[in-house]
Amino acid sequence: MQSELNVNHLSTMTGLSVDDVAQDLRYMLMTGRLVHVTGKSDSQTAAAPSGPVTVQCGSCGASDSVVPGKSKTCEYCGSTLTA
Repeated sequence: MQSELNVNHLSTMTGLSVDDVAQDLRYMLMTGRLVHVTGKSDSQTAAAPSGPVTVQCGSCGASDSVVPGKSKTCEYCGSTLTA
């Protein structure tokens, strides 16, 4: 069974902005948290950010800025943060 949701629909369902939903989806795709998902580019899909994005550490929950495609060490617990 295949279902299709777009960023606008997810934004409405979650109460998040379209930009926040797009950023969260890109992060989940890049980190392997979403599988069997394909992205279709359309006018509602935001471009990948060129500057740092805020990510939350999966170990301790701290937030920090990371450049997409790069990684850095969490200053609180030492885990690797990626965007």
